Amino acid sequence: IENEIDVFHRNFLRNILNIHYPYIISNNDLYMRTKEIPWSIVIKQKRFSWIGHMIRLPDEAPVKQALEEGLNKNRRKVGLGNKLTLIKMFENQLQEVDNNLNLSCDAVKTLAGNRELWRKKAKGLSVVSTQDGAL
Repeated sequence: IENEIDVFHRNFLRNILNIHYPYIISNNDLYMRTKEIPWSIVIKQKRFSWIGHMIRLPDEAPVKQALEEGLNKNRRKVGLGNKLTLIKMFENQLQEVDNNLNLSCDAVKTLAGNRELWRKKAKGLSVVSTQDGAL
């Protein structure tokens, strides 16, 4: 779905710049010209900062309780359901930043407690994504 979001964003940018078919511009040139970054990267950064916010919440907060309950692996699986859950999406997001991170480890709680370092990690997502070829 990230690709579809970026395609939608690039179509918007091309319409704003009034770039139509005979004139072709590469995606990298489009992003450089508009000084924009792909929406998929912005979404990843926002999601990552939201994960940090959820981890820093007090234990009595309903969101924190739901997160802890979702991490409880002792539950019986019912039916096939959705393969990509919110917890799995968060785990994948943490794996992009550092392969040793997952929601259940204490290192994530310590890292999220340091907001400045957490923000640097979130900004690092755009660097990792641009190296992967998103820009």
